[in-house]
Amino acid sequence: RMGRCPVAAMFGPLPARDFQRPLSAWEPLRPETTLPEEKPAPFKIGGLDLPMVTFEGRYQDGLDRFAKLLRSRYGESLFPVVAVGETGDALGYGADVLAALEA
Repeated sequence: RMGRCPVAAMFGPLPARDFQRPLSAWEPLRPETTLPEEKPAPFKIGGLDLPMVTFEGRYQDGLDRFAKLLRSRYGESLFPVVAVGETGDALGYGADVLAALEA
């Protein structure tokens, strides 16, 4: 078996590929609930106010609104990483979010 250490011993180590960048302070997205379909999340976790909004309208309208909020906050250069879990993936939610962001 050739792991990284034996390969590095034979051919020399690869150049470092790590980087350091200071992190900015956390600023949660707190969208204004301006549409009648949008409601603030009705619960807290661990006593924390969650920056969440429920959308009680057409599914595609909610996806479009979510994409619009993300683009308005982070700009067109947004690089999305969508993690929805196994059930959300099986339902196609992750692909739908990416499609809305690409539209």
